[in-house]
Amino acid sequence: MFTGARTAPGAQALRMRSVFAQVLGLLGLTLCFLAVGLFGVSAKAVAGGDETQAPPSAGPVGPWDDREVGEGEDRSYRPTDARQCRLGETRSAGPGSVLGVWVVGTRCRSGTRVVRRYQRCLNSAARRKARCYRRVEKRCIRPTFLGRCWMRDRFFRRRVGGYACTERRAYEVRGLYEGRVLCRHRARRISHRYTLLPEGPIAVSNESELRAAWSNPRVTAIDVKADISLRACELGDPLRESGRPVLLDGHGHTLRQTCFEKRLLRSDGTGFLELRNVTLTRGGSDGPGGAVTTRGEIRVVDSKVHENLAEEPGGGIMSQRRATIVRSVITGNLANDDGGGVYARRGGIQVFDSIVNGNLVDGSGGALASTGDILVVRSHVDGNTTDGDGGAIYTDEDGDVTVIDSTVDGSDADGPGGGIWGLEGDITIVNSTVNGNRADDRGGGIGSEADVTIVNSTIARNAAVAHVGGGIWSRSDAFIANSTISNNYAEGMGGGVLASGVVGLVKSTVIDNVAPVAANIGAGDRLYAFGSIIGPAKLDPIGGEVQPTSRNCQVPRSKSYGFNFVTDASCGLSTGTDVVNRNGPMLGQLGENGGRGETRHPLAGSPVLDRIPAADCNFHPFGDVLEGEQHLDGLIADRLALAATDQRGLPRPQGPACDVGAVEVAK
Repeated sequence: MFTGARTAPGAQALRMRSVFAQVLGLLGLTLCFLAVGLFGVSAKAVAGGDETQAPPSAGPVGPWDDREVGEGEDRSYRPTDARQCRLGETRSAGPGSVLGVWVVGTRCRSGTRVVRRYQRCLNSAARRKARCYRRVEKRCIRPTFLGRCWMRDRFFRRRVGGYACTERRAYEVRGLYEGRVLCRHRARRISHRYTLLPEGPIAVSNESELRAAWSNPRVTAIDVKADISLRACELGDPLRESGRPVLLDGHGHTLRQTCFEKRLLRSDGTGFLELRNVTLTRGGSDGPGGAVTTRGEIRVVDSKVHENLAEEPGGGIMSQRRATIVRSVITGNLANDDGGGVYARRGGIQVFDSIVNGNLVDGSGGALASTGDILVVRSHVDGNTTDGDGGAIYTDEDGDVTVIDSTVDGSDADGPGGGIWGLEGDITIVNSTVNGNRADDRGGGIGSEADVTIVNSTIARNAAVAHVGGGIWSRSDAFIANSTISNNYAEGMGGGVLASGVVGLVKSTVIDNVAPVAANIGAGDRLYAFGSIIGPAKLDPIGGEVQPTSRNCQVPRSKSYGFNFVTDASCGLSTGTDVVNRNGPMLGQLGENGGRGETRHPLAGSPVLDRIPAADCNFHPFGDVLEGEQHLDGLIADRLALAATDQRGLPRPQGPACDVGAVEVAK
């Protein structure tokens, strides 16, 4: 029989609960280390201006949130009660440059004297490493699993003139850094900052150097010397917060993200950002800008941005201001909001000599989207897709779209505007093609709630499925000069063009379009025409739900300025110089006949040849429209000269008189 002292039931239960709690605590600590070490710690970041919680710093602490070194608590680096001193000779008292000196409880003369003594000790690398300091303390600021440390902070301690000084270093790249020093003697404090970083470009060849240089607000140029893969997932996006401009030159190298939903570059400052000769790939974001996001203006030159993904606008690039793309490729990016390739707010987007193709968006603007203007010059914006509006290009609010010497081909939208959609702004197309686009709503090629102007361009093979305006749809007016509108398809009214206001044609060809009503042209107000070909309609089976009509036009009123060729009387063009001929204009099929885009070249013996007297060739009934195209300011000097040639740029006339339609046959 057991005769020892018995433990009270309550005490025993209490001890058992205590042991159980310790086991749970150890288990929780282990799980915490696992989470930090294996998966990293990331806070939700919606970069580019809408953050609700800041992620971990992507680099060394910046001057905006610095700590008083050695204090272990967050305070402003420059206390509110500090007095800033003039630097004078103190600026060059040691290596690099002293950036600032502040004193509390003492005079500036004493402060700058202590700083000069401190800096003189740093005149050689060997002295900076060892001889200047009594000791160097290391603290782990990012622990990982099983007591390991991902990142350490160092504190360099020494005494100068009776002051106990502690130095902390930031933005270190290859032995170059920025030092922050706090010296104390009783109630007196002397703080100063110095930098060894040069004014010129900072060379980086690995992730830590890139993060350090990128996060330094003083750095204005970064040279990438090797391909860099970003693997420090727990550090979040490389983060910059500066109003200064910065140039990152990749020299042909690639920045690749390996972490889930982490960007390659993030700028929360308003400074101008230029990316040059660099490839950005595999970036991701649960906010805007899969590869890059910035609050300021961005310019991308001779670069490639591909295979990035964002949950918000800008699958590749997002800018709160203007985005400019020059000689670059933006391809294979995805956004779950607007702008599969590039998104910019009021500053708009400008694209020059670039390719923006194969991008996808679950929103609007498969390639480009903005609340400001979009300008595309000598570029290809092809093969993009959206579940919303504007298969390739989309502008919100009153942003205008201007496309010059470019292609917007082969894109698809589940909403209106298979190629281009403008919500309230005007759309202007010059010397370009809008070809083979599809919309499940209005405007298979182009759709706009405002005016549409087409000059020297081809709008062809576009489809408005289950809706109106196969080639062009405008809620306002449509003006078309020296252009070809052919082989477009609508399951509602207006296979070629449909405008709620006025449709104006000058020396254009609108032919072989398909619709159940108004196969070629529909207008809500009236049709004006000069020297143009309208018809015939296309009646061959082409699939879809349409029962094609042979009727060219449905317009309430018309006005002819003469010399038009139409294949029926439905367009109301019947002056003495107009021709109604059901046998057709005898044009070749869409083909490469010179110039940009395909055209319908008149065949030998065509009745449209030499029908406009030479004296009337340069008649401009809608000259005010061209003169009013402010979108072309600085891009095309003489807008009226556009109408003095045919669509391909061939001068009119070629021979004794001009030909009707978009193409002048060379004699």
